[in-house]
Amino acid sequence: MTLRLLFAALVALVTATTANAQGLLLSQMQCKADYRGATFQGVIQIQLFQYAGAIGIGASGERSQLNLLIKTGRASEISGTLYMIGEFIGAGLYVNIEAPNIVGGRGAGSIVVNGVAHRATYATFALVEGGVVAVTEDGERIEYICQ
Repeated sequence: MTLRLLFAALVALVTATTANAQGLLLSQMQCKADYRGATFQGVIQIQLFQYAGAIGIGASGERSQLNLLIKTGRASEISGTLYMIGEFIGAGLYVNIEAPNIVGGRGAGSIVVNGVAHRATYATFALVEGGVVAVTEDGERIEYICQ
């Protein structure tokens, strides 16, 4: 009986850890965007999911260098996979952006308004100097200006 309880506790721990998995936070930026006449303000986070460079990325010096590459529009020089998520508020709306697979400074993802995921707008994202540029599936361009 004790072995069953131990196994159940282990499964619960692994499940909880997997459900909350995150990458290594490299950059967090305060941003704003103008879209269809409304100004949205929020935060964009860039996390590192896979890194093909040196082992031991935990060093704060290396993380600072990667953050600098992101903020200066040189994310294409990062040999790995980045994950971007952002949350914005404006014009009475809550907007969520997410690009789970950014490689070479570019990736695809979604823009969700007020949590209505089934009506998401899909977009391509590019990490550029001073922020992020999104081009939606219907060709609209949104520039997120970040600090």
